[in-house]
Amino acid sequence: MTDDKLSVIENWGSVKEIVPLPRENAWKKEQGLGGKRVILYSGTLGLKHNPALLSRTAAHYQALKRDDIMVVVATQGLGAEFLQREAMHRSIRNLKILPWQPYDRLAEVLSSADILTAIIEPDAGLFSVPSKILSCLCAGRPIVASIPSNNLAAHTIHRAKAGLVVEPNDESGFIAQIDHLFADPAKAEEMGRNGRTYAEGAFDIAKIGRRFLALAQGT
Repeated sequence: MTDDKLSVIENWGSVKEIVPLPRENAWKKEQGLGGKRVILYSGTLGLKHNPALLSRTAAHYQALKRDDIMVVVATQGLGAEFLQREAMHRSIRNLKILPWQPYDRLAEVLSSADILTAIIEPDAGLFSVPSKILSCLCAGRPIVASIPSNNLAAHTIHRAKAGLVVEPNDESGFIAQIDHLFADPAKAEEMGRNGRTYAEGAFDIAKIGRRFLALAQGT
């Protein structure tokens, strides 16, 4: 197939349903996280991810006696089971594992975070894109992602100027980038705003619909 016969419409997030809300919202208080700085992972966490990165990040801040920082993971399945074992066996107090949350509260969940995270392993990065990135952009929070630099999600984060990307398995780099954003709240806020601005421009469903229609009509 030649390039002139190929069209690509990238996936999108729901800018109308996932909107930036106050960090200290009702959902955050219900989870006992009021006043905490939250590093959040929300979504599928399975074999193509590295859940140990999240438990080690939580253990790092616990070792520093940073009880004001919580790593919160909203997921179910193998990744959640692994993290629950880690938290119990290693006595990690600042790692909170929650089941998947109702979609109608996703904006609150994501907005509760100071930093949103995404993880994907190198092999999986060849064929998989962490779609949670799109929701993160809508939520207007900075992203720290552990994903291959050639993955489409990494390109999207860089294009939007919405966060920081490290290569998979770079545990120290991942934590260092989180530290960088905690130390520079103005930069973190700027990246969050950039992500939301990008989402509002790129995820306009009316424009996307017109592109699909034009392709279907051959115009």
